[in-house]
Amino acid sequence: MSSDLVAVRFVSAREGWASGHDGVILVTADGGEHWARQIDGRITAELLRAHLGALAAAGEAHAATLLKGVKLNYQDGPEVPMLDLWFEDAQTGWAVGSFGTIIGTRDGGKTWTSWVEKVDDSRMLHFNAIADVGGNVWLASEQGLLFRLDREQGRFEPVSTGYNGSFFGVVGTRAYVVAYGIGGSAFRSRDGGASWQRLSTGVQGSITSACVLDDGRLLLATQDGHLIASRDQGDTFRQVAVSQPDLYTGIAPAGRNRVALTGVGGVRIVTLQ
Repeated sequence: MSSDLVAVRFVSAREGWASGHDGVILVTADGGEHWARQIDGRITAELLRAHLGALAAAGEAHAATLLKGVKLNYQDGPEVPMLDLWFEDAQTGWAVGSFGTIIGTRDGGKTWTSWVEKVDDSRMLHFNAIADVGGNVWLASEQGLLFRLDREQGRFEPVSTGYNGSFFGVVGTRAYVVAYGIGGSAFRSRDGGASWQRLSTGVQGSITSACVLDDGRLLLATQDGHLIASRDQGDTFRQVAVSQPDLYTGIAPAGRNRVALTGVGGVRIVTLQ
């Protein structure tokens, strides 16, 4: 079985996970020299059907609706991709994907369990990304929705931004969080998600990735080759000149004044001016 991978997360120099199409999740314990499969779409389909089926039989609210959705998701095979994953340590993490797919682990991925019923929304929207920002775990979703983990309740609660488009990720610090997505859209909250302000990014292409550097600069990368930077938490942005722009899919800090950019052309290290 060969599947495209779309996300990777490391919790140390040696321990990491990757996820992608067909629901595949891989793990490495030696810094990426060797990888092993932990789970795939076939296994996920079975565990979700069994878990939600048991909840539905017990009369759990919304379980029957969620079970119907899961059966529809996998009726043609293990095609639901795991679009992103995030681990807060070597044991606890989540993986998310299309059509409301979310699973979690507390043993480093040796076993995975359903979190589908632990999202306070029964529409089974796409979960495009998951990330920790300032100690809060966020899901980036559709229809202007984010979901924030309530650790005490063990559930993801919906957070409305007043937008109606798709978000592809979240980024920020303890002082603010920015949700970004389609058509250059970016929204910022400075009060934990209670209120949101639309940012003027100056770009039209969808923002596919973002990061915050050690010096506080916020960087956003777009699918049409633009890289923009802000030194004031998103109040203003400026274009960053990059030779040979690419269709960007990812960005990450790579040392002082440097970032790693991924795109259709592969991986590049760019020095910022």
